[in-house]
This record gives sequence, structure tokens and C-alpha cells, in this order.
Amino acid sequence: MTTAAPWIGFHLVSLAAPDAAALDAAARAVGETFGLDLARTAPPPWERLVFGSGDAPVTLHVRRSGDRVEYALLHVSRERFDACAAGAVESLFETLCRRLRADLARTVQHGGWAIVTAGEMQGAIDAIDWLQYLGPRRTAWSEPRPSGPTRVRARVFEDGATLVRLDVDPFADSWRTRVAAAADLGIPLRPLPEKVANEIRVGDAAA
Repeated sequence: MTTAAPWIGFHLVSLAAPDAAALDAAARAVGETFGLDLARTAPPPWERLVFGSGDAPVTLHVRRSGDRVEYALLHVSRERFDACAAGAVESLFETLCRRLRADLARTVQHGGWAIVTAGEMQGAIDAIDWLQYLGPRRTAWSEPRPSGPTRVRARVFEDGATLVRLDVDPFADSWRTRVAAAADLGIPLRPLPEKVANEIRVGDAAA
């Protein structure tokens, strides 16, 4: 198992001040979810908490930049995902978002198209992936409209935060589903990877 194999991760951005106790709790949740011990750490600017050994550990990166803190959980392989099941990974995503007081967070695939950008922190959402979280200071999307096979589930917390799940295999190239879901949610997507955009155009022309 190597980091060259497909993997997914989480990208969270928080405008809240760093909280050592919350980071410790988040680290415990990562270790418990994947059954891994904290093996080593690395200092800033990208502080790293490395879980497990071998050539493909799970790593939680932390970077403080200006008025925000970025958290990136990387290299969750298909093997690790299947071993603990989708529900446990979704629960971990929710736990990290809540513990670390994320303002905006999303799962990302290997390749990073769906990372949270500075533009999104200042304005409109422009990407969608398997899971996304909007903190209580963000304006949540409206209830999704049905659109054929596209299934989007939204859960609103008591403080107004929203977790939205797109019913797809998080490791699959589900670009058409993402485009349809974005339309349901009123999200103007950022440019798709060129190869993907070309394939969608060819498919639409042939339909």
C-alpha cells in the first residue's frame, strides 16, 4: 500500500483560534477510527501528526496562516476505508469539523480538485465532494431538489452548521453526479479538470 495508490482525505479551514485540547481530541478520534497509534510528529509551518508506520501512514497536517487554521487529513486508502466502513469515516469527518470548529470543510480525492480555497472562505462555495461541512457562520444551502438518480442528504445541527453528503463512492470518478448535485444545490462549480470536462462534453454531444 503506497501513497501513489488512490486515497481520500479531509480539508478543513477554521477561523477559530487554535485549541490544543480540541486538536488532542481530534488526534485521538483519528487514531481510534483507523486503529492506529500516533507514531511521530513534525513541527510547523505544516505541523504533522503521523498515525501508523510503513510507507502509507495517515497524516493530520495543521497550518496556522493569518486569521485561519487549515487541517488536512491525508492518505486514507481504500483498504483503510473499507476496514472501518463508510459510516465510521463520515463520523470522523463530523467529529473533526465539530471539534476543530471548522468554518468550511470537504472531503477530497487524490488529486485535490475539491480542496477548500481562499476564495470560498471569502465568498461562494464552488466545489462538491462526498462530504461537505458548513459551519454555523456560513449560509447553508437550501434543501436539495430531486434530480434523477442524484441523491444529496443534508443534516443541520442545532447551532446552524450543516453537513451535506453526496451518495457516491468517495473513491470513484463520479463527476457527472457531482455536476448534477451542484445544480441541485445551486453551486456554480469551479473549472473541472480538463480531461473530465472534455469527456462530459463528448458524452453530452453523443446523447
